[in-house]
Amino acid sequence: MTSFKLSKYLSRRVWEKLNETAVPVVSDDDFHNLSVTIDILNKNISTNQYFPDNTLGYLGLNKRLGVSRFLPILNHTDTAVYYHLCGKIGDRAIKDIDGVFGGWRFVPTPATKFFNDSMTKDQKVDLIYDNEYFNETFSAASWFQNYSSFTDCIANLTETSSYGNYVGITDIANFYDSIDVDRLITKVKRDAPDLKAHADILEIYLRHWNRRLAGYQRSNKGIPQEIISDGSRNLSHFYLHDFDGSIIDICERNHVKYVRWADDILFFGASTQRIEACLYEASKLLLLDGLNLSAPKTEIMSRAEFRDYRCLPLLKAISERNDGEFLRQIDLLRRRELRGGRVKVDTALRATISHLRKHSRLRTRSSLRYVEDGIRNHPEVFSTLNERLLLASIVIFDDAQGKMNEVKSMVNRKSMAAPKAYFLKLIREHHSTLSRRGIGRADLQGMIADIKRSSRESEILCQYCIPAAEKALR
Repeated sequence: MTSFKLSKYLSRRVWEKLNETAVPVVSDDDFHNLSVTIDILNKNISTNQYFPDNTLGYLGLNKRLGVSRFLPILNHTDTAVYYHLCGKIGDRAIKDIDGVFGGWRFVPTPATKFFNDSMTKDQKVDLIYDNEYFNETFSAASWFQNYSSFTDCIANLTETSSYGNYVGITDIANFYDSIDVDRLITKVKRDAPDLKAHADILEIYLRHWNRRLAGYQRSNKGIPQEIISDGSRNLSHFYLHDFDGSIIDICERNHVKYVRWADDILFFGASTQRIEACLYEASKLLLLDGLNLSAPKTEIMSRAEFRDYRCLPLLKAISERNDGEFLRQIDLLRRRELRGGRVKVDTALRATISHLRKHSRLRTRSSLRYVEDGIRNHPEVFSTLNERLLLASIVIFDDAQGKMNEVKSMVNRKSMAAPKAYFLKLIREHHSTLSRRGIGRADLQGMIADIKRSSRESEILCQYCIPAAEKALR
């Protein structure tokens, strides 16, 4: 039986990563006292005295029309415990399944340190820069490799009729919040029987991490959508393995191809009837795990429609560095939207901003107008841009000062904290770049003051994000 013990090396890496996020919760004193803190944690764990602290607060993220998702901000000690648990369980229990993406066996430990450190800083930045999702992934290279494999898979499937001409798209409703803790722990003990101690501590953590909202009642549902994201991503990915195996068998009998990225599910088939049959079977199977498909996000379209919806021609032009095709695809995307066609705007806008940042020759009047219109017409996408994409959305324009003020005003109009947190992280990490574009220290200090005045009710912004930005400008 494998015992559970925190490593000071991994704990430091987790804390360092926490302080690279938009909410830097680890103080200098915490780092100074790390060795003593971890010794105390290990003693409490070995004597069955460990109990998770309350969350520090929540970071609101706009999804659409004011509907928000809230990221819980966990403290540094509980995050260290959670990442030791998720890393070990993920390494032991996550399986490679054809067509299934979104989880990986990778947590930064001494054994894998070379893989991370062999990359240059610019390479790491580019990997995060291309990240489609709003998170702070620990394993940027693993994320990128996995997402690239997923994108290649669906691109290949849309270019051949071997599975037919239709694609069904759906996702799991309220996935993280709906994961059944009893079932998750049972699966861990079944697939990694020597990690009983890990499973027991994980159960204690998941039962009680959300006392801020749930009170002292034990929680039976949900895992945290924590800001680094890799820990819960891998737990949720593992939770679906039984479903993956069963639905793949059903799909193979119907000559339908099943593909999954996290909780996004795709079915490629020869007819709408076959895909509907697989969606029905998927609904029945997910019910066994306490989950449901999202009806509003479920639809069936042709391969050609799906290819355009997922912006695959645009992504292909970017990957092949085909300048002419890139600009042509931007024009096609604009026309498609004007006609009311379906476009995955977050993918298109993020990819375009990222590519224009790297290649100034492509900053034509048309391509820049596409970015301006996208940000103005899709505030739900703009409010999820991380600091790298916020920076890109400013510096690709000649009037960087004006664009910075526009971004600040848009962020400050939002009630939720996440856009403000990432704007503050932009100042914290990239004030030197902004200064070179004519945005001086006094300008940035004034912007922080504006954010502070509109954020008095957010303890997360006031206690962590604003002081960190102010400190960076001293």
